[in-house]
Amino acid sequence: MPAPCGDGSNMHSGGTVLPMSAVDSNTSHSRRRISSIQGLRGIAALLVVIAHSVDSAQTFGPQFLQERGHLANFGAVGVDLFFVISGFVMAYSVAGGKDGVREASFFLVNRWIRVAPPYLVVSLVLLLLAGLAQAAVLPRKVLFALLFVPWIPAQHAPPTGSVLNLLLFVPWADTASFSEPPLPVGWTLSFEFTFYLMVAAMVALGQRRRIGWLAVGLVIVVVVGRIVPLNGFLWSWFTNPILLEFAMGIAAYSVWRTGALDRARWLGLSVGAVGAAALVLTAIFGYGQISEAGFVLDGSLSMQRALVWGLPCAAVFVGVISVRQRRSTLLSRATAGLGDASYSVYLVHIPVLAAVVALVQALHPTAPPALVLLLCVPAGVAGGFVMHRVLERPLTRRLQVLVRGLRAPSGPTRRDRRSAVVLAERAPAVTPQRAEELEPTS
Repeated sequence: MPAPCGDGSNMHSGGTVLPMSAVDSNTSHSRRRISSIQGLRGIAALLVVIAHSVDSAQTFGPQFLQERGHLANFGAVGVDLFFVISGFVMAYSVAGGKDGVREASFFLVNRWIRVAPPYLVVSLVLLLLAGLAQAAVLPRKVLFALLFVPWIPAQHAPPTGSVLNLLLFVPWADTASFSEPPLPVGWTLSFEFTFYLMVAAMVALGQRRRIGWLAVGLVIVVVVGRIVPLNGFLWSWFTNPILLEFAMGIAAYSVWRTGALDRARWLGLSVGAVGAAALVLTAIFGYGQISEAGFVLDGSLSMQRALVWGLPCAAVFVGVISVRQRRSTLLSRATAGLGDASYSVYLVHIPVLAAVVALVQALHPTAPPALVLLLCVPAGVAGGFVMHRVLERPLTRRLQVLVRGLRAPSGPTRRDRRSAVVLAERAPAVTPQRAEELEPTS
C-alpha cells in the first residue's frame, strides 16, 4: 500500500537502519531522501486519482480532454511508478534481515496485514452496496457509476474466482483470464502479491543478500515466457512482462546501496531528467492503449507498457533518490503527507468519485466536465486521508502489535499487549524515520 532491515516484519518495529554504504554522513539528509520516496508515492497516487477523475468528468462530456493530446488516461502511469517503488522498497526491506522459511513466512504475514485489511473492508462495503442495488434498495444507476466490474450488474453473487482473488490476491484458481475483484484497482494488488511471493522465496532460500538476482531472474522468466508460450493462465501470469517494473525497482536499489548516486549525483539527476522527458513525450505524442488494464492482464501490451512507461518511471525514481534536499519545504511535506495516505487514497477514491458524480447529476445534470474534474480530484484525495486516519492506520497498528506478540520468543501477557496497543495508538504520525512509510501501495 509503499523499508527497513529484516524480514519485512521488522519494518514496523522502529529499529530501522539504512545500509551505511548508501546513506549520507548527515542523517537528516538520509531521512529527507527517504521522505522524497514517500513524496513520489503521493504523486503516483495523485496521478491515478486524476486519471479516474477524468473518466468521471467524461460522463458529462465524452470528448473532455480528448483534444488535449493524450492527457485523458496519462495518469495511469502512477501504477507503473508504484510498481517501481515497490521493487526498491521490498529489496530494501529484506536487505538487513534474516534468512529462512520462518522469516519468509513473517514477511508474507506482514505484507498481508499491511495490504489486505483496508482492501477487504472497502471491497465488502462495495459488495454490500451492490447487493442493495440488486435488491432495488439503491438505484441501478448508482451501482453502474460505483462499480466498473462487468459481472456485478448481471448477478447477485460474485463469481468464485473474484472472491478468491479478493482473499488470496494471486489468481491461483483462474484458468482462462483474470477474474476481476469487486474493487477495480485490485488487479494491481494481485501483481504486488505475486512479487511478494518471489521476494519471500529469496528469503526462504537464504538469498536475501543477493536480492539483486531476483531482478535478473524476473528478466529471464519474462523472456522465457515470451519464447515458450505455454498454455495455462498461471504461466502467462507469472511471466507477465509488467513484473519487469518490480525488477527495475530492485535494480535501482542495487545501484543506490553502493553509494554510486552519492559519488556521481549528476549522473542520477541526468537519468531522472531523461525519464521525465520521455514521460512528457508520451503525454504529447501518445502511448497507444497501454493505459488499459485489460491489455496488461492478458499480457498483450505489458511489454510495451513496461518499456514505454516503466523504464522512464524507473529513471525518474533514480533521479529523485539522487537529490540531496537541504531542507524540508512545504511541497515536500505536502507530497510526503499524501504519500502516507496514498494506499487509502488508492483504495477509496473510485467510490468517492462515484458519489461525487451521483451528487452532481442530481444537482446539476449539465455541469461542465471541467467543474466535475475540479470537484473529483480533491474529493478523492480527501476521502483517502479520512480512511487513512480512521481505518487504515489504527487497524494496521493493532494487527502489527498482535503479530509481534506472536513472534516474540516468550509471548507477552494480555496486559502487555493491551499496553502496546495503547502506545501504538498514541504514537506520532508516520515520519520519514520509520520504515513503514516506504511500504508500497500498489
